[in-house]
Amino acid sequence: MELSRLFVAVALVATASAHAGTGCDTLRLRPETSGFFLSPALDKVTVVEAKAGPGQPCPVREGDELLRINDQVVPGSKARKVMKYWESLPAGTALEFGVRRNGEIVPLVINPSD
Repeated sequence: MELSRLFVAVALVATASAHAGTGCDTLRLRPETSGFFLSPALDKVTVVEAKAGPGQPCPVREGDELLRINDQVVPGSKARKVMKYWESLPAGTALEFGVRRNGEIVPLVINPSD
């Protein structure tokens, strides 16, 4: 089980840092998974590091739990499905995240054209 969690963590970190549309220079995520190790489900994805890029705010904060990316629900979804969705978003796409922050659901809207 630890190997699948490591694989999912590496893949999510790679896709998160590859998508510059967040305004974050660094975005590291910690997934908690369950199910079959070759196709794990995401139980929870937590932000463990978020740093702003030069001259840009980073709306995501350490400790945020990622609940939604636009219309893609995160908890309960297959990790591979969420990663493919994330990777399929074209650069410059407006993003709407739903995160749990300090027990409250907070919407984060990132519009790169602003």
